[in-house]
Amino acid sequence: MLSTIRKLIKTVVDLWADENRKWAAQRAEEDRKRERARLDELVEKRKEEAVQLDVSGILIRIREDGRGFEPWLTQYQLLSGKSDETVISFSANSKPYTLSFQDGDIRYSARSRSKDSDEIPSTVTLHDGNGQLLYQARIHRIIYYSGIGGTWYGTSNSRWDVSAFVPGDWVKDLASVIHKADKRKEDQAFKEKHSSETLNDMRKKFGL
Repeated sequence: MLSTIRKLIKTVVDLWADENRKWAAQRAEEDRKRERARLDELVEKRKEEAVQLDVSGILIRIREDGRGFEPWLTQYQLLSGKSDETVISFSANSKPYTLSFQDGDIRYSARSRSKDSDEIPSTVTLHDGNGQLLYQARIHRIIYYSGIGGTWYGTSNSRWDVSAFVPGDWVKDLASVIHKADKRKEDQAFKEKHSSETLNDMRKKFGL
C-alpha cells in the first residue's frame, strides 16, 4: 500500500515537473518572439535613419572626391583598385576608417540597361580603425561603354538596401567634411566669378 502511494506521488510530481518544463519552454519561446519583434522594429528605424542621413551617398562622395577634401579628410589612400573592388583608407577628425566598394556579378543584375551601359549590383562597407563594421548597404554601379565612358555609383534610397548601421559621431564627422569641402568650392567659385580679373575681362570682351 505504501509503495503504491509513493509511486502515485512520484507520478504526480513527474507530471507537474513535465508541465512546468513545457510552460517554461513556451514562455521562453514567447519571450524570444517578443524580443525578435522588438529588434525588428528597432532595426527598421535604424535603416530608415541611415536612408534619411544619406550615408551611402556620403560614402560615395568620399570615394569619388575624397582626395580633394583635405584638410578635413586626411591620409586618403587607395589600398585596392581592382576592376570589381575598391578599398580606401582615410582619416576624419583624427579617426581612421576603411571604405570598400565590392561589385557583384553582372550576370545577376536585374537592371542591366542596354548594350551601351550596364548596371551592376554593388556593396559599400565602412569599418572603423578597430575593424568594427559601421555601415553596409547595397548600391549600384553604372558602367558606360559609349561616348567618353566612365563609371557612376548611385543609391536607390531604400531602407531595404541597408544591412548594417551603427550610428555614432562618425556620421556627423563625415557629413561635416563634405559640407566644408562643398562650401570651400562654392566660395572659390564666387570669388573667381566676382574677381577683378574676371570683371575686367568681361569689360574688355564686350567693350564695356
